Amino acid sequence: MHIVKDYEERRDEFLDTAQRLFTERSYEETTIAAIIEAVGVSKGAFYHYFATKEDLLDGIADRNAARAIKLMEPLSERNDLGALDKLNELFALSTGFKVRNRELILTLLKVLYDDRNLRLRKRMERKSLAASAPLISAIVEQGRAEGVFDVDDAREAALLILQLGSSLMERVAEEALAAAAQGSRRSDSLSLVLGAMKSYTRAIERVLGAPTGSIRVLGDDIIHILIGKEGS
Repeated sequence: MHIVKDYEERRDEFLDTAQRLFTERSYEETTIAAIIEAVGVSKGAFYHYFATKEDLLDGIADRNAARAIKLMEPLSERNDLGALDKLNELFALSTGFKVRNRELILTLLKVLYDDRNLRLRKRMERKSLAASAPLISAIVEQGRAEGVFDVDDAREAALLILQLGSSLMERVAEEALAAAAQGSRRSDSLSLVLGAMKSYTRAIERVLGAPTGSIRVLGDDIIHILIGKEGS
């Protein structure tokens, strides 16, 4: 019996299936035909929703960016928190998600930082930056008004924070994937990642003109979990 699904439900099914296959096979090695077969629809049905595989990739990136915004928006709109507390709470939200979804995070790192998926990673980074920048900028602007941040341009400061964050995530990914590939704990991984995290934190404080020690990016727990030192 043929089941008719509404537009958004079918579109999400294509996105879910494509993301799963990209994870299993890489973006470059996943064909449109494979996606169509996995969903179980006609070729015409696919092209009703997406013109190309890159169009599908855009859909995945847009959806992930929208989910990040949904997580961040309630915090950015709170009137009971100062800018510094908002920024630290934002980092805590991100850390909490990673702690609760360790296997998912490691899988995504494996996919996104595979050289074959460079296009996918860059596309998702751009989408995430574009979606997150206005919210970070609003927090920075609030901090400037409160006198806790010393910046000339809140938007440029927000973009720089996010770009530095992408660099930090790449460093964490390298260590996490190296540890996972070895199947054992690497004695030097924790110190390397903690060093990168400390440098990133100090860089944010300098970008914002915030007091030393006022920004908390990632707790030790997420570093231990990502590089396989959970419970040590």
